[in-house]
Amino acid sequence: MFDWLKKTKLGVKRSKGLIREKLRLQRAGQILKVVAVSCFLIIILPLLFATIFGVSPSRTMELVGSTFVLEYLAILLGVALKLPPAFVFLTVVSVGIGEFILMLGVFRLIGEKSKKVVNFLLKLKGSARRLEKYGIYGLIPGAILLGMDGCAATAWVFGWDI
Repeated sequence: MFDWLKKTKLGVKRSKGLIREKLRLQRAGQILKVVAVSCFLIIILPLLFATIFGVSPSRTMELVGSTFVLEYLAILLGVALKLPPAFVFLTVVSVGIGEFILMLGVFRLIGEKSKKVVNFLLKLKGSARRLEKYGIYGLIPGAILLGMDGCAATAWVFGWDI
């Protein structure tokens, strides 16, 4: 007697399920994109530079690992290891950009999922209006003071689209 009502409810349940599945696939695509770009910049590109400059892969990975820990001070380590300066510069910049993209992607994914994080961001944005006047250019001296991770967090907090 009420077959049309059952079909409608089932249709609504199916459409909700399809929407959820589509959102999961979009989120998985976003995660894959962030990880792929970061891996390219952190691992593949430095190994390509190593091939071009004739540096061993082990020395390259030493420089990549030290860039994660020491950030820009890894340039001094690269020079101390007697690696070509252009190779050291290109590798550290590539790893820095890859790390920045990775951290920003992680922050964005967490911010989309967690209501506590969103509430924290709203409180933080209200109290940090003074810093917002410098905009994205404030990250240049911020990279020295805060490091790459701090700049990624700052860009994410203020919602700057980089």
